[in-house]
Amino acid sequence: MWALGELGLEHQRTDVAGPFGQNREPAYLAMNPNGLIPVLVDGDDVLWESNAIFRYLAARYGDGKLWSSNAGERARSDRWMDWGSLTFFLKVLTLMRSAEGAEREAAIAELIEPCAIIDAALGMHSFLAGDQLSIGDLGSGLTTTR
Repeated sequence: MWALGELGLEHQRTDVAGPFGQNREPAYLAMNPNGLIPVLVDGDDVLWESNAIFRYLAARYGDGKLWSSNAGERARSDRWMDWGSLTFFLKVLTLMRSAEGAEREAAIAELIEPCAIIDAALGMHSFLAGDQLSIGDLGSGLTTTR
């Protein structure tokens, strides 16, 4: 939703999963066999996985916005997006699933290093991959909201 908004794209949102259900129905599983969100349907293109959706939207509709046409800038953005979902999110997920007490304190301690990495990057630039908002910010930003 964030990428759609940044790109100014008209869209129709359908709430699925959690209290809304529908994510285990055959029609949904045909779009995403994992039964998870998000799913993007754009004409004949049906995509799942946030990072793939970010890349698709930026490549198809961004015209250099959110994902540079410069390979080096694009790679820096990709790096942050992948880091956000592989390194940072796994630590946040551990915290979300941890019980109170020592387990939770250990999970919080594990977040100090990745938060310091984000802080250092933002100390050098306005955004993670440079001076423009990119899909790298979107991917890591989603984890930060958790």
